[in-house]
Amino acid sequence: MRPTLMTTLNARNRTAFALLILIALVTSACAVDGTAPAVGPATTTTTTIGDLATGAVLNPDGDWILESGTLDGDPFPQVNDWRITMLLADGTIGGTAACNGYGGTFTFDGETLTVFDLFATEMACEPNVMDSEKAFLQTMAQPLTLSRQGDRLTATGDGVELSFSTIATASTAEVVGPIWQLQTLLDIESAVQALGEATLQLRADGTFTASTGCREVSGTYQIASDELRFPQMSAEGECASELADQDSFVISVLEGSRIEVDGNQLSLLSPGGEGLQYRLAG
Repeated sequence: MRPTLMTTLNARNRTAFALLILIALVTSACAVDGTAPAVGPATTTTTTIGDLATGAVLNPDGDWILESGTLDGDPFPQVNDWRITMLLADGTIGGTAACNGYGGTFTFDGETLTVFDLFATEMACEPNVMDSEKAFLQTMAQPLTLSRQGDRLTATGDGVELSFSTIATASTAEVVGPIWQLQTLLDIESAVQALGEATLQLRADGTFTASTGCREVSGTYQIASDELRFPQMSAEGECASELADQDSFVISVLEGSRIEVDGNQLSLLSPGGEGLQYRLAG
């Protein structure tokens, strides 16, 4: 059974700002094995349009989401609403591994994908979600043979086969620039009206300002495919007791979410289904 909104708020209040969520290109997070990631040049195979047309070379670059898979003959341990993504571009890899963000570098020899310097953030989630994440990260730590057919990508390794499909890139032209007014806090089972004046503005220079309703938040953001990340985030001010849970919830969603845009409505949805629903201010 999923926790209620208030349970989620209280749990995340203890960990807000304990870490900065990563994006695929950030290399300052913790290594999966607990050591700092090594820094070094990465190489990758490049292809031409002619190569792709003749099928001579596979190009794995793209934004992928895990659809299904098997692990040691059993279904891969995916958890509903906790998606697993893999964003490949120019020798870098990143995405969401169920609970946490992850990243690293990779090489590709035309058939085999090998990931280096794999790292992930350290947010704690429900045990079954962490089991799913562990299985995926362990899979990514081994060499994988790739095959691609259009918008489908299959990765096979020792006892594992994963099937990915492409992610539709979110249209962000209308998201960047205007001020968004927070309307609703979304939980998997409920929706709560936002209190105070909570806003969000993503600027074209890669910086943002926001309010949780009681504290001002600022820093930098990056958008990859439909995923929004805030590699640098700081908050100023204090919250009254009646706004403390909202403050914690807003911060937890801003740490990592995906974008959905519908007219003048912007939704930011975190792994697990919680989210923030904004409308254009004014």
